[in-house]
Amino acid sequence: DSRGCSNTATYNININPAPAISIKNKESMEKSICYGDAVTLEAQGGNSYTWKQVIGTESKNYPCSSCQSINPVIQSDVKYIVSGINEKSCAGKDSVSFSVRQKPELVFKSEKDTVCSGTATQITVSDVNQNVDVWGFDSNLKNVTHDNKSLTFNTGEMTGAKNYVITARSAAGCTAQGNITIEVYSSETVGINNGLGYVCK
Repeated sequence: DSRGCSNTATYNININPAPAISIKNKESMEKSICYGDAVTLEAQGGNSYTWKQVIGTESKNYPCSSCQSINPVIQSDVKYIVSGINEKSCAGKDSVSFSVRQKPELVFKSEKDTVCSGTATQITVSDVNQNVDVWGFDSNLKNVTHDNKSLTFNTGEMTGAKNYVITARSAAGCTAQGNITIEVYSSETVGINNGLGYVCK
């Protein structure tokens, strides 16, 4: 001070380390995901967590309060960021990104939705993306032809309603499945009755 006196005061500040927030098993995760598949993301290293979803330039909070793990369904290229807080209210974060591989989009078309018993119809299954690598179908199907765009088969003579299930795997390794049900009407014997009980000559 003005008299030349001085004193010293000390104040200790503890610096708490930021938590090592990480997404469990991130390095071993498959980062290229088939459209519509779900993934499990689990955070570790903190006491509470918040998740953020980033698609392109749009960022929004994932609808989960303090969740340690989430199970998002992947429908586009996306990044997930988790922020964690420890017991000292210190924060850390980690992130993981996924790219999407398209699945086949199957469209079923039948020449007839209903057939008479003993008759047949032809069914065509098309992939909107025209990118099928492998078709899966019942080996009993008749006259099957296929390429990367579509598969066509004949039901053969039908005696009852039947559900046909077809699978398709894209060149990217993603699989989709669809089905179509064909109804069958019973054939009825048609006769003529004149109500007289006899036939006139």
